[in-house]
Amino acid sequence: MSKPNRSIPRIVVASALLTALTLAVGCAKSGDEAYVQFVNGFEFDVTATVTNDEGETKTLPIPALGRTGADFVGSSEVRVETADGKLVSEGRADFGKRDEREDRCHFFYNVLGSAAIRNEGLVFGIAHASSYTTAGVTRTNLCYSWGFETKEAPKSISTTEESVGQAHHWLHYIDDGSWHVTVRKLFNAKDPDRKMGVAQQIVRAVGYHDPDNALLGEIKALFAERDVWFPPAVSPSEYAALLAKGKKDTAKRKTDAIARELGFDDASIAAEKRERDAILEKNRAEIEALANKP
Repeated sequence: MSKPNRSIPRIVVASALLTALTLAVGCAKSGDEAYVQFVNGFEFDVTATVTNDEGETKTLPIPALGRTGADFVGSSEVRVETADGKLVSEGRADFGKRDEREDRCHFFYNVLGSAAIRNEGLVFGIAHASSYTTAGVTRTNLCYSWGFETKEAPKSISTTEESVGQAHHWLHYIDDGSWHVTVRKLFNAKDPDRKMGVAQQIVRAVGYHDPDNALLGEIKALFAERDVWFPPAVSPSEYAALLAKGKKDTAKRKTDAIARELGFDDASIAAEKRERDAILEKNRAEIEALANKP
């Protein structure tokens, strides 16, 4: 299994090296990386096929726990598959226009939101900088001063005499950045209920494409502990069908519950459903007859 290159030496900043740091920061901000960064938090290799609105197609290999860059702008169709051609995800992505600000600004396409990434605000002196955790987020634009190549954030920077402080951002993985870190982060989010759908999609993908993953047992126990439905290891289309059926069943239960509150018994509810189904079938037949009329 291929691993991302995360062993580049950190930038060490001391008072005697302020001039060197200024040069290092200038190089880092030049932004010679491709604008769109495809990030994979799964422990299996994937391939992204990107097709723009003009029909031009580019195929990009994204290693397990790694990333690949390419220059895209505007809207495209993105299909992600495993090495044996099984679908991981697909859909449209708008990569926008390249940001030319001084800090490096890149569009990140995080496969199914699997990689755990943090854009950490760093304050030197008097300033303000917000931090952003993008675990579970599929598409986002991030600007930063230091990126993945920086093992640890610098402790100090060089500034002009007039400056009272500066705000910077350091983009890095949370722990090893893998899918199980993301799932745990989603469970511990401020609004975990809204994040569970993403966590379930990630776990479904691991169960389907990487069923022998040693961490699945731990994650399944976490789902059980939080009383959250653990998704089956099925394809994206099968999972979508399960979700659709679940929504339909939930809607039916709500409708039946309201009918009972209004005083209808089960026999009356069943008769009403048969009548509705008969009307729908009649309408469907009439529409089909009109469509086939010469």
